[in-house]
Order: sequence, then structure tokens, then C-alpha cells
Amino acid sequence: AGSGFFSTASGSGNAGAITVAGPALLLADGGRISVTTDGTGNAGTILTNVGSRSVTGGARVDSSTTGGGSGGTMTINASDLSISGADSGLFSTASSTGSAGQINVSAGDVAVTDGGRIDSSTTGAGAGGEINISAASQVEISGGGSVRADSLGAGNTGSITIAAGDRIVM
Repeated sequence: AGSGFFSTASGSGNAGAITVAGPALLLADGGRISVTTDGTGNAGTILTNVGSRSVTGGARVDSSTTGGGSGGTMTINASDLSISGADSGLFSTASSTGSAGQINVSAGDVAVTDGGRIDSSTTGAGAGGEINISAASQVEISGGGSVRADSLGAGNTGSITIAAGDRIVM
């Protein structure tokens, strides 16, 4: 548990980018890809270009800010994206004055099931990031899965846009 790729900014400098490419990516058992900032520097970006992508067992892709810097943009390009299980998902969060980054997903099929989440929320003065999901065929959100943009602080939420070529199933 806790294995992964990490890029963190703790001062005024920016965190670096994380790029992952390949035929498949499985994040499981608490695995993480994370770009964060707790200073005035901005979090890095995350870009994945993969065939199939699965996020399960508490695994997370995170872009967060707990300081004045902005969260980074997360871009997921995959033939298929499956997110399932409690605490598993794509997360872009803000808990101070910095704003959360965008979450952009482009895939053939997107499934967020069994408690999995795509979440851009703020608990501070910074705004939540936008969530954009585009599926060539289908988006399924079921079994307690969710796509959320919440504000529990002074910051505004980001918008959620979901587009599917065939259908959206909830």
C-alpha cells in the first residue's frame, strides 16, 4: 500500500509533471499518482495516455492544494476507464486559498461504480476545479459511485460536464 508516483511543492517552486503511457494501467491496493502543493508554488500536472485504466482497492489519482498554490490539471486519456471501490478515484481538492485543478477524462467507456469517485471539492477559500468527462460510448455511474463538485468552505465549486456518444447510465 502507498506505492506510486509523487511530485510535491512545499515552497514557492512548482511541482513537476507526471506522465504515464502504456497499453494498460492498474492502480490497486492504495497505489497513488499524486501532484500536490502545500506552499505558494503550483502542483504539477498528471497526464495518462493508456489503453485500459483501472483504479480499485483504495487507489487514487490526486491533485491537491493545501496552500496558496493552485492544484494541477489531471488529464486521463484511455480506451476504457474503470473506477471502483471505496476511497478509489480521481481527486482534485483545495483546502486553503489555492484553487483545485481540472479533471479531464476522455475514454471509450467510463465506469464509476461500487463507491468509486471522481471528485473536485473545496473546503477552503480556493475554488473547486472543473470535471469534464467525455466517453465515445458510455458513462456508467452506479452502485454508490459518484462524480462530485462540493464546496464546504468559502470557495465556489467547479462545474461538471459529462458527454457520452451512446448513453449515460445511473
